[in-house]
Amino acid sequence: MAAYGKSIHASARREAADSPAASCADCHGSHDIKPSSDPTSLTNHFSVPDTCSRCHGNAATIEKGK
Repeated sequence: MAAYGKSIHASARREAADSPAASCADCHGSHDIKPSSDPTSLTNHFSVPDTCSRCHGNAATIEKGK
């Protein structure tokens, strides 16, 4: 949680309540949180490109977030 607080995503959410920036659940899930060492985890190093591209590859999210 401390690392997130220092991230660009947290900074964007502090600046604007309606920011589309990722929250913890966006990257880690909510009821299916797994350690990054788990191959099925959203934060496993092989999954990170797909996890990040859900927002970073979405034109509407990019436009809203600038």
